[in-house]
Amino acid sequence: MHDLLITNGLIVDGGGRPARPGDIAIRDGLIVEMGPGLSGPARQTLNAQGRAVTPGFIDVHSHDDLVFFDDPENRPKLLQGVTTVVAGNCGFGPCPCDEAHREALAAYARPVLGDGVARHVFPDFAAYAGALAKLPKALNIAAFLAHGALYIHENGFSDVKPDTRGAENMRAHLRRAMEAGAAGLSLGLMYAPGCYCGPADLQPLAEVAAEYGGLVNAHLRSESEDLVPAIEELLALQKATGVSVHLSHLKKVGRGFRGDIGRIVARLEAGIRDGLDLSFDMYPYPIGSTTMSVLLPPPLLAGGIAECLERLRDPAVRARVKLDFERPWAEADNLAWLCGWDGILIASASGRP
Repeated sequence: MHDLLITNGLIVDGGGRPARPGDIAIRDGLIVEMGPGLSGPARQTLNAQGRAVTPGFIDVHSHDDLVFFDDPENRPKLLQGVTTVVAGNCGFGPCPCDEAHREALAAYARPVLGDGVARHVFPDFAAYAGALAKLPKALNIAAFLAHGALYIHENGFSDVKPDTRGAENMRAHLRRAMEAGAAGLSLGLMYAPGCYCGPADLQPLAEVAAEYGGLVNAHLRSESEDLVPAIEELLALQKATGVSVHLSHLKKVGRGFRGDIGRIVARLEAGIRDGLDLSFDMYPYPIGSTTMSVLLPPPLLAGGIAECLERLRDPAVRARVKLDFERPWAEADNLAWLCGWDGILIASASGRP
């Protein structure tokens, strides 16, 4: 006897084949038969007439790192058919963090992870994974160790690179994270402090991820004029270390680049067909969501949000930044210049630094 028989559905199996009508029989938690006109006794029968029947969706780019602590079912995702989320993206995450860096990490990650980051931080990835394991979750979660959190833990928001000891501590944290089940390392190269790191800083970390069969998952350094060099940076990292590379939400930003992404995608797909160990994801809508800090020149962000706000109290600094908005930047994407202020919507703001 089947435990569940789903009848009259439009089956989309995720394997690339066309959708087709049929039935699905499930026993002991496994699909045991699939096809048209299935029969036989079942403890429960669902008529899926007029509906698609699919495997659970995997949300490959989420910031659900802390959602489960307030909503273990993660109902917004569950109700959309998502059964697995991938978290720790773009260099944002709740670990590693100690009390000395709690406020700095909260200021960095709150716009992405929410207010929960002030309540839920963890000394290392193993502690984070252990806390998640205790929750009655309705979804699966895979998570990266976040480079931004790792950098802050060892070096704060300084734009001066970590010393030898700090760099080795970062490698050790990543090694322990991989042993505790991390999917790899996520980079937020557009964001401070991740943007202060160059290829020489990232390669030793990528080597650790590669050693454990993990991925380097990157929010690229540029998503506009310098998109191709930003991609090449990651491809060079892959070649040097053998690590698998994933490019997050691949796109090209700015009014002057509409329609330009097609040739880049074609080039990447050709490389993948030729054996390049690379993947990428894209979202199907023409708008992005990010933190307000990326509107500012990276040098202004050195030292963290609180120091940045203090600098902006100086009228001379504000006047200089106003001029900066009117030109492209060599070290980062100037979103105000690329998109225009009328193309930027402030969705929320907090009085906290």
